[in-house]
Amino acid sequence: MGDFQFLYPAWFLALIPMAYLLRNRKPKSVVTSLIAPHLLRQMQTGAASRPSWPRWVLAVCWVLSVIALAGPSWEKNSIPGFQLAGARVLVMDMSHSMYTTDIKPNRLSQAHFKALDLLPGWTDGSTGLVAYSRDGYLISPLTDDSSTLTSLIPALSPGIMPFAGSNAAKGIEEAISLIKQAGYRQADIILITDGINDKELAESLSLLSDNPFRVSSLAIGTTEGGPVRHSDGSIFLQDDKTVISRLSLKNLKTLAAKTEALLKHSDLMTVT
Repeated sequence: MGDFQFLYPAWFLALIPMAYLLRNRKPKSVVTSLIAPHLLRQMQTGAASRPSWPRWVLAVCWVLSVIALAGPSWEKNSIPGFQLAGARVLVMDMSHSMYTTDIKPNRLSQAHFKALDLLPGWTDGSTGLVAYSRDGYLISPLTDDSSTLTSLIPALSPGIMPFAGSNAAKGIEEAISLIKQAGYRQADIILITDGINDKELAESLSLLSDNPFRVSSLAIGTTEGGPVRHSDGSIFLQDDKTVISRLSLKNLKTLAAKTEALLKHSDLMTVT
């Protein structure tokens, strides 16, 4: 009984109209000079014989209803108010192709700049951060203060990833898991990447088929592309050939269209 409480005590204000209904009422004065004495006695007898129990039954039902609406509780449960606001997860591509220098100084630096530009505008709701290479990795859980991510984003690079590779679906999967664990039913996923292949697209759409989350993409790179480089600036070679990374927007457009989201390439916004 020590934890007994009413969750919505304001409902007790609804008892005021009932108190007004049950208050003692004085009989209205009757002008006796205009009514014969025997008729006056008959009228007073009829008024006194009227039953008052309907009003009391109504009063009891009213009180019980008010108590039920007030929410009597023997347990204290916190109500997650964060669910009333929006949520978003920033998913950043940390594949080796982000070192490509078709955008100066390179794609990775531009991804950092763009991410940091987005954070000040996210003042409502919670923001989380995920990075991916061959797998997805949680960098920051959902937080109401997105400015706390500003110290984490510049430190992200392909060099700190446990395994090299590129799989956007794994990043999206990690973001979905983060959103669900926090109890959100609706949220936005913002993908900053230099492109996804057909397999990544198919796996991403499969993950999103049962989850009503929008995936907006910010594409980093150019369609002409450029040589992929190491973190020290040297050219990345494969079978003695320079590896060239070119941005393709086709799959990103499909991903945005399927989730009713947005695609942004450089400074041009394309609504799909």
